[in-house]
Amino acid sequence: MESYEKALQCQNDPYAKAITQLNMGVIHSMNKSNDTAFKCYVEARDILQQIHPCPYEAITQCQGIIGNYYLTLKDYNTAEDYCCATFEMSNRISLNADHIRIQSIKALADLYNKRGMKQRAIDFCQEQLFIYEKEPFENQISIANILITIGELYDDNNDEKIRVLDRALSILKKNIHIQYAAAADCFFMIAEYYHKRNVDEKAFDHAMRALEIRRKIYPNNHSILIETQCLIDAIKSS
Repeated sequence: MESYEKALQCQNDPYAKAITQLNMGVIHSMNKSNDTAFKCYVEARDILQQIHPCPYEAITQCQGIIGNYYLTLKDYNTAEDYCCATFEMSNRISLNADHIRIQSIKALADLYNKRGMKQRAIDFCQEQLFIYEKEPFENQISIANILITIGELYDDNNDEKIRVLDRALSILKKNIHIQYAAAADCFFMIAEYYHKRNVDEKAFDHAMRALEIRRKIYPNNHSILIETQCLIDAIKSS
C-alpha cells in the first residue's frame, strides 16, 4: 500500500493515477476497510470521467464496484441503479473485459437474492449461462463463474447445487493459474456442502484444497483464511 501511495504522489498521467486509486481500493476492500475502498473507487471514477477519449472499460468497472458497495450497505435501490447500468455498459465493451460482465451478472444475482427474489436470480443466471454456452470453448472461465453463482443460490438440500459446483470445479482445475480465487471459493462451497451432509472425508479434502489456494492470495489472519480454518476444524471435530 505504501508503494501505491508514493506512486500516487509522483504520477502526472490521469489514467495511471485512476488505476492506482482503483488498485488501492481493491487492497482496502480485501482488508475489509470498505469505506476507505469506496473513497478510492469514487476518486478513480471521477478522474476517469474527465479523460478523453473515454476509458469506457475502466469506468464500467468502477461503476460496478460502487454498486457492490451500496449492496453491502443494503441500499438496494441505489445498488440496483448502479448494477443495472454496469450490466448494460458491460454488454458494449470488448470480450477482453468479460470479467467485468461476469461481475455485473454476479452483482445483479446477489441483489435479486437479497431482495427475496432468489428464483429470479437463478433464472437470470441461467439465461446468461445459456448465452455463454453457445460458444463453450471460448467462454469456459465465464461459464465456471456463472455456475458458481448459481451454486451459491441453490439451497443445500437441492442436488442441483453440487452438480453445478462440480461442473464449475472441473473447469477451474484446468485454469487454477488464472482463477485462484474462484477455484478456492468453489472448493470451499463444495466442502461446506459435503460437511452439512456428513460426508466428511470429501469435505476435508476440498476444505484443505481451498485453504492451500487461499494462503497464496490473502495475508495471514485474513478473515477468509480464518473462515476456512474454522470449517476444517469443524470437519475434524464432527
